[in-house]
Amino acid sequence: MIATSPSFSFARIFAMVMRHWYLLRSSWPRLLELVYWPLVQMLMWGFLQSFMAKQTGALAMAAGTFLAAVLLWDILFRGQLGFSFSFLEEMWSRNLANLMISPLRPIEFVLSMIAMSVIRLIIGVVPVTFLAMYFFGFNLWGLGIALGVFFANLLLTSWAIGLICAGLVLRNGMGAEGLTWSIMFLFLPLTCVYYPVATLPVWLQPVSWMLPPTAVFEGMRSLVLENTFRAVNIGMANEMARLCYALGIDTWEVIRAAATKPFGFMPFYPGPGIGGHCIPLDPHYLSWKARQHGFDSRFIGLAEEVNSRMPEHVVQLVSDGLNDAKKPMNGSRILLLGVAYKKDIDDVRESPALSIIDRLRQKGCNVRYHDPYVAEIRFDDAHAEGSGEPLSSVNLTEDEIRGADCVVIVTNHSDIDYARVIELAPLVVDTRNALKGLPRERVFGL
Repeated sequence: MIATSPSFSFARIFAMVMRHWYLLRSSWPRLLELVYWPLVQMLMWGFLQSFMAKQTGALAMAAGTFLAAVLLWDILFRGQLGFSFSFLEEMWSRNLANLMISPLRPIEFVLSMIAMSVIRLIIGVVPVTFLAMYFFGFNLWGLGIALGVFFANLLLTSWAIGLICAGLVLRNGMGAEGLTWSIMFLFLPLTCVYYPVATLPVWLQPVSWMLPPTAVFEGMRSLVLENTFRAVNIGMANEMARLCYALGIDTWEVIRAAATKPFGFMPFYPGPGIGGHCIPLDPHYLSWKARQHGFDSRFIGLAEEVNSRMPEHVVQLVSDGLNDAKKPMNGSRILLLGVAYKKDIDDVRESPALSIIDRLRQKGCNVRYHDPYVAEIRFDDAHAEGSGEPLSSVNLTEDEIRGADCVVIVTNHSDIDYARVIELAPLVVDTRNALKGLPRERVFGL
């Protein structure tokens, strides 16, 4: 009786992956090659960002988009190279004929090359994304769910192109090997990595849209418009908050009432300012681009002006509250709750908390903070306005709350007991409506 191999075997795929993994890990030049080019690209664009910041501030705001384009392009490029290299290894070692007469199925061979492409990508590109965070404060992972969709699009495209390259080598011999290194650069201008599709000639734009990666890079740029939309509407909400405070009206009640309309209204809420790597930066890029074409985007400029003044407004609320309690700003002990730019994260980039701390210190306040996610803040690397000595988070004890002349809720983290805060604190400034439904006798809110 003749034994037959199963029609599909994960064991054979695993064996092929291990073969290439042993080749990879036994050669430091192979490992180095995976990392060095993405690293060089990231550093080049990162240093370009630093240069632009010294020349023109608005232009510097675009650098985050460029860095994202570079890192996403490396996923596409490295995904294809990782696939093709596994195939070329078999060609270079003259092992392809042996594989073809083995029980290995073509689909298993393809899947093993896909697996090695992912492994090479993880080794080469993922560490560079974290280095981009460390050196330049750019977080590719901050794209969230969109990043997963972008990854799938780019990887599937890279594997498809890798298969085409393998077919060209099989059909034309090793003379076509050079195409595996250069074919992706044919797609570089057509997928519009660094510029919008509208930049291309009209007759070439349909060709560009036929390429799946184009949707990724255009989608990335569309986030600029989305973030500008949010910045402008948050600016409107912040302007209303300041107006309502001057008129003695509860801002949050006004927004809740307006939100009862079943159509034509999208609620945006005020806060101590805007933070993160998107909303504070992207509108500046759009405004700069508009000025290049002779258009003055006044709404964007006004929104930025309003949003940037909110830390100053928060300090004014603290001053008003202390004044009502017959206490001076100078020498008062202020406890901030939360310094991250939004709830339940540890990211302080562009956080308004740092600007608030800076202004309170200028008034002579003794500032402390509690944040369960941020152990320390340093003003020299947080990409936000602020200066002075670093601060470390304090424990939110009863003595800490009672000992503060004013508690300022800057970030409404979920695991803070706000009922306990309102019970113990002599004065609270609530910039996030975190005390909704709680007694508000000693509360100043936006």
